[in-house]
Amino acid sequence: MDAMRSVLMMLGVFLHSSLVFEQNSDWLIRSNQTTPVADILSNAIHTFRMPAFFIVSGFFCVFTLRRYGADQFFKLRLVRILIPLIVTAITLNSIQTYLLVHTGWRVFSLPEYLQQGRWVSHLWFLINLVYYFAGAYVLAKLAAGPLLSLNALVRRILMSMPISISLAVFPLVLTALLSLNKLGFPLYYESYGLIDVFSLVYYLPFFAFGAVIGTDQELLFRFSDVNPLVSSGVIVSAILAQKLMHFPGGLLGAFDEVYLHELVVWYSAALCFYFFYRFCNSASPLFTFFSNASYSIYLFHHILAVALGMLVIEAGIGGLTGLIMLSLAVGLVSIAIHRYLISRSRVLRFAFNGK
Repeated sequence: MDAMRSVLMMLGVFLHSSLVFEQNSDWLIRSNQTTPVADILSNAIHTFRMPAFFIVSGFFCVFTLRRYGADQFFKLRLVRILIPLIVTAITLNSIQTYLLVHTGWRVFSLPEYLQQGRWVSHLWFLINLVYYFAGAYVLAKLAAGPLLSLNALVRRILMSMPISISLAVFPLVLTALLSLNKLGFPLYYESYGLIDVFSLVYYLPFFAFGAVIGTDQELLFRFSDVNPLVSSGVIVSAILAQKLMHFPGGLLGAFDEVYLHELVVWYSAALCFYFFYRFCNSASPLFTFFSNASYSIYLFHHILAVALGMLVIEAGIGGLTGLIMLSLAVGLVSIAIHRYLISRSRVLRFAFNGK
């Protein structure tokens, strides 16, 4: 689980590097020399990365809550998240904005920068975690009994059916939640980067599922042991259905399209769990290092993708070669920053890791 969490965070290096070379990219910077590999890579990573990450986060939320108790859990989680969030937003994201404006990639407006939440940039998931952890804390303090009863009911339901069936049902929950907009719920409301209702609603089922499997080891094992051939078959079939089928208009068409997409997402997350359960489930000095370094790598890689990406574009290096060079450069520099700066300074370790 720890290895998976660190790798999922570090995949941001490849994701944001690929966005520079995507065809029809609308990212912060973009090269005129694109490659279809960038589109394939970014789409694949987008599909499973954050859903799987929030499942892992839900698991560790319950793990920490049980280990430390509600009050200590909330204190530890807030420090771990809020300090790096605030420090990175003030320092790295401000420098990144200056680079983009100074080089002509963006026009700066302070009201828009604040109101549209551009100061958040790649830190949006930390804000989601603050809300989820706060919700877990409140439930643990005020509704522990009903919460345990609900969790026991959900566990019994999930254990009563094959996990592959459950994975086909889960997208229905999210599809229903996304239909709230049709009923007048402000699903697409955003405010200053501090509130993004769609993001909070979308990732909540993944976080909640992670919390449930965090209370039942057998359920975790079952989810981590879904036959990869089944997962791959469902993923390919759903993608082909999306490409080949013509959905009717209206609510039914939107429902079918959303369901198929979420089917791909859930089975991709299961495939991710299977891989790490099978091949990364033993003590490893390498994964221990990356587990400690992943937070730093994630926080620093974004500005590096922008800054180094500008240099690669200016040098006229594009396509697959540019993608490989930028990914390697961003990854290696991010690792070096953690190894030689963050890990050696108590101040920087607290500022960027919350430790």
